[in-house]
Amino acid sequence: MYNDIKPLIRHIEDFPKKGVTFRDLAPVYANKESLKNTVNALAQEFLKWNTPIDYVASLESQGFVVGGALAHTLGAGFIQIRKKDELPGNVEQVSFEMQYATSTLEIQTGIFPEGKNVLLYDDTLVTGNTATHAAYLIEKIGLHVIGFSFIMHLTGMCNPEKMLKKPCTILYAEPV
Repeated sequence: MYNDIKPLIRHIEDFPKKGVTFRDLAPVYANKESLKNTVNALAQEFLKWNTPIDYVASLESQGFVVGGALAHTLGAGFIQIRKKDELPGNVEQVSFEMQYATSTLEIQTGIFPEGKNVLLYDDTLVTGNTATHAAYLIEKIGLHVIGFSFIMHLTGMCNPEKMLKKPCTILYAEPV
């Protein structure tokens, strides 16, 4: 397991609501060596799969920090999955219940050739709910999700490969 980021992760109590401890990865992104090493570690883990990739998709907004860099490092295109009403043109959307609220995610349609392989990246895996719905959107527009990549998994909330039913790369795991 990749532990280089452990000392940089901030634990913020009672955010976003009382009783929750938020794991803040902003210090990981702010440190240029840590950011570079994290992106490279994610890329190296994916390359072990020996699977062709056409796109990295990631979720707004923290996911874009590493997702774009990961796409560049892997020589892939980049797909934005955003919150409702943040993307222009035609979109597909899915709404679902999250831990603290209802969320709607959207993806643009008509710009990605069908049948291409997508690696879905998100910064943190907690329950797998957001990643599952993002994967649904990717598949709905005719792309193929080949697996998932996360910097951090808060363990105890889900079994990633059982929940997501695809291979997962996780750099760092921390108990909830």
